[in-house]
Amino acid sequence: MMKKTSIIMVALLFITLTAKASRVGVYCYMAMTGTESFEDNNIRARIALTPDGAALLEVTNLTDKILFIDRGRSFSFVNGESTPMFRPQTETETHSYGVGAIDNRARPNDIKWISGEVHSQSLTVFNQRTLPIAPHGKAVVFIWKPLPRLLRNDIILTGHNGGMFTYGSKGRFCDSGRKFARGDSRYYEADNSPLTLAASVEYSFDEQSNNRERFSLSNFVESITIGSYKGVSKGGVLTRSMQATGSCFAFRSGKSMGSTIGEWATLAATIGVIVSIANASKMEEPDWKW
Repeated sequence: MMKKTSIIMVALLFITLTAKASRVGVYCYMAMTGTESFEDNNIRARIALTPDGAALLEVTNLTDKILFIDRGRSFSFVNGESTPMFRPQTETETHSYGVGAIDNRARPNDIKWISGEVHSQSLTVFNQRTLPIAPHGKAVVFIWKPLPRLLRNDIILTGHNGGMFTYGSKGRFCDSGRKFARGDSRYYEADNSPLTLAASVEYSFDEQSNNRERFSLSNFVESITIGSYKGVSKGGVLTRSMQATGSCFAFRSGKSMGSTIGEWATLAATIGVIVSIANASKMEEPDWKW
């Protein structure tokens, strides 16, 4: 009886772990309302998604003049919160190179180094506040952080791409508290979306920023669909078939079947040890007959 009960308990635990922790792909689709792009006689701009889940602000100069983007007077908006596109930063690059001489009397296959020295040069690069774009050229003006990290956690919890015994590996929708399950979908408007992106950009054709112009762009996550994790890599890169949509970013959530089975096997082994100890104790009890 004890053995049968243990088997049933292990089976139930396996089913529970598999259902709650299995890995899924979470696919977030941006709206296609036209507000994500802008064009006039001078420029063409758009918020573009990359296959690895980043969002870029791209600007194309449609004129024969040099275009100047003032990033100090341009702003990024994420879920309504603004930050300037320019933040004073510096990067230092170090280059090393050697200078020396060789013994020319040595045989060709046995060259001998007889003297030498190594020099190091550092160059400090300041990020540009004013970004010039060549006539009929295109440039990336701003890059948002990986989009899954920007999702509002009061609307959706992403979970993690978890390993063995990772707590909270499976994400869920906060409106229902329901964990992600394949086939689930959610639809949103701009005012209740888990992610809204916007940009307000100032530009001029004068390096001194005279005669400034401004344009704005915006986009938001319009729907989320839970599907197979095979459409997206562990690092959030979409497969080629998924990339064809052009308006999607995705991530994995939950645990692999291997991790789930590993947890199940560990629990089963633990229960097995407990059952064995219980049976051994029972066998050692004296069979008194009065």
